[in-house]
Amino acid sequence: MRTINTKFWDDSYIITLDPHEKLLFLYLLTNPLTNICGAYEITTKRIGFDTGLADSLLENILKKFEDDRKITHKEGWVVIHNFIKNQSLNPKVIAGIKDGLNITPLWVKNSLSIDLDSLSHSNSNSNLNSNLNSNSNFESGNTPAQKARKFFNDQAEFMRVLTELIKLGIPEISAKQELNRFVSYWTELNKSGTKERWELEKTFDVGRRLNTWFSRIQDFNKNNKSNKTLIL
Repeated sequence: MRTINTKFWDDSYIITLDPHEKLLFLYLLTNPLTNICGAYEITTKRIGFDTGLADSLLENILKKFEDDRKITHKEGWVVIHNFIKNQSLNPKVIAGIKDGLNITPLWVKNSLSIDLDSLSHSNSNSNLNSNLNSNSNFESGNTPAQKARKFFNDQAEFMRVLTELIKLGIPEISAKQELNRFVSYWTELNKSGTKERWELEKTFDVGRRLNTWFSRIQDFNKNNKSNKTLIL
C-alpha cells in the first residue's frame, strides 16, 4: 500500500500544477508499480489507461516534469528524482532501496546520484540548530537584506553554508538538493518580475530562515511514521 502525506498538497511545486498535472504526479507516486526506490518500469499505455489522460496530453505533462527535473522518463522507466530522500529511512527500507536499484539500468542509478552508504545517516541530524542561525555565519553585509542578497548571489557563500550543513551530519547530496530548493523557492520572481520572493518579506534573516527550513524537514522525518512517500 502506498500512502501520501497530506502536505503533498501544500508543496511549492504541486500548487503550481493544473488538475491534470496534479493527477499524473500523484499517480506516479502511488500507482501499483511503484517501489521503495521510486524507479520502476511502466508503459505510457498503462499510465493513460489508469489516469484517463489522452496520449498527447500525457506526453506533454511528462515532458514538463522532466524539464522541471522532477522525473526522468526513458526506455519504459519512470524515475522520481527526490523519491528516496523523502522516505522515512531505517535499515529495512535502505536494504529495500538497494535491492530495487540493483535491478535497474545503470542510467537510473546515475540519474538519482544517490550515495547509498550515506542513507543510514540521513535522519541523524540532532545538532541542526547549533550553527545555521548564528550571526557569525553571515558576517558580510550590515543588514539582513544585504546578508540575504549576498547569500543568494554569491556562490562562495552558498558553498560555505553547504559545508556547514555537511558538518552538522546531513549527507552532501541531500544538503545540496535541499539548499537548492531553498534558493529556488525564495528567489522566485513576483508576477511583475521586479522582486524575488524574499524581498517581499517585511524582514528576512537568511540564517534563521535556513534554520527553520532544515529543522522542519528534520522534524517531519522524525515524526512522520506512517508515510511511504512525501512531496517532491
